[in-house]
Amino acid sequence: MLPRARARKALTYCGNRILSVETKSGSSATGKNLRRINLRGATVLPGFVDAHTHFQFFAQSLDRVNLADALSLGEALATIKSRARKLKQSEWLFGEALDVSRWSPCRLPTAAELDSATPGRPAAIYYKDQHTLCANSLALKLAGINASTRNPRGGHIDRLSDGAPSGILRENSAIELVLKLIPAPTKSEFTKLYNRALESAHSRGVTGVHSFDRAPGVFEFFRDRVDKRQPGLRVNYYIPFEELDNSDVVKNHQLSDDYWLTVSGVKIFADGSLGSKTALMHSNYLGEPDQYGVEVTTLAEMKKIIRRAKALGWPCAIHAIGDKAVTNVINALADIPAPDGKRHRIEHLQIMRRSDLPELKRSKAVASMQPSHLPGDVEAIARNWGKLRGRNAYLFRTFLDCGIPLAFGSDVPIEPLDPLGGIYDSAARRCKSTGAILNKFERITAWEAARAFTYGAAFAVSQENRRGVLAPGYHADMVILDCDLRTASAKLLKAARVLATIIGGKCVYSDGTLSLEKEI
Repeated sequence: MLPRARARKALTYCGNRILSVETKSGSSATGKNLRRINLRGATVLPGFVDAHTHFQFFAQSLDRVNLADALSLGEALATIKSRARKLKQSEWLFGEALDVSRWSPCRLPTAAELDSATPGRPAAIYYKDQHTLCANSLALKLAGINASTRNPRGGHIDRLSDGAPSGILRENSAIELVLKLIPAPTKSEFTKLYNRALESAHSRGVTGVHSFDRAPGVFEFFRDRVDKRQPGLRVNYYIPFEELDNSDVVKNHQLSDDYWLTVSGVKIFADGSLGSKTALMHSNYLGEPDQYGVEVTTLAEMKKIIRRAKALGWPCAIHAIGDKAVTNVINALADIPAPDGKRHRIEHLQIMRRSDLPELKRSKAVASMQPSHLPGDVEAIARNWGKLRGRNAYLFRTFLDCGIPLAFGSDVPIEPLDPLGGIYDSAARRCKSTGAILNKFERITAWEAARAFTYGAAFAVSQENRRGVLAPGYHADMVILDCDLRTASAKLLKAARVLATIIGGKCVYSDGTLSLEKEI
């Protein structure tokens, strides 16, 4: 629930809990240790919660080669070469955010091309969606990938005409062959990066995240931060299904004080991604008769994992981008409801057949989506799926009208951790490069999108009775904005700013516009 039509003048809280939200300037609450915000016409909302992040990976990405601005292969190789010169001879070069959709020709770099920019050192570059990795020859050699290496289950190794690996690896099972070799930062190095990531999140009004990190030790890192009373954010953690039998995580999932850290479910992959052409589709990709995407987890395997998770008391969050993958997930969930009081969710759900809508609603699954993906996907949707199927992409309005709950996130570091940007994208639905609108009839209002970043995110993890609402007794997690999302024009919405972010009653970010007053 978001604030209603009446203007809020002030908000009072004590410690970690909201006491009152007033429609007049004075506060009716009395007592010691109270804090009051005089809003001075600003808008206060429940704190934004990003419902789909890889927050640990986001922190690490702050120290990687970022290739988002490279508009050609030559530009990308020049950026890589510049960073490589600064590394030790044996040190890995790790890059990300490669986006070849704007290149001509539109293709990924080969191992040989990366070799020219990274002589004498192993290198790995993530494609933007992180479902494809480009590795140089030394990285392939260290991983033991050669002409005789078979495709791992649920993954693919692209090959040259002679059968040798090209350097392009698709989906996690193939990517991990290289990724597992790259040394992780030390605890001290990672702590510094994590604190930088927190600063970025706070400045964007983010008070909590749902984490889908897969790296070893992530949950233990979050738990250590909570134990030291340095959480920085409220975290809902989803276990990779491979860790279901990890006794340490399974036995230590209980809630921390005031829900700073919660294990909320189990993550499964049904397919890949649109950008890598591995999203599983009912019909082939345009111009590629034999390309239907990649089935990362079969329907039978999925059901087995969901049953195992349910036996342990957890719901599942299942990655499904292509319409065939979505159908498979809906069929799996139809047979295995979530444990009592919990909710299954489908992650991304970028395209689906409208004939599956009744079964999706019957499953009671949350549609966990990322509107910030949309601007960069418009051209890929037209190119790979076509106009007719494209009408079934990013069905925000349809889901709301059908009563299917929405939770919004960013998929950071794939897209920026920026709820206001996501709110704008869900309302505008404009292509990043051309400005073309994708399915104008699927637009939702900024107010509805804000709900998906607040109440919707809390609902997805069954915490809507303590988070996502500005009401007495709820967590004092808030974001204060310089514009009213109910009435802001598109221009104002695009320029909207966060004035302050409060988590657990503590101001973690302020641009200095407002002051917090202690009641005497």
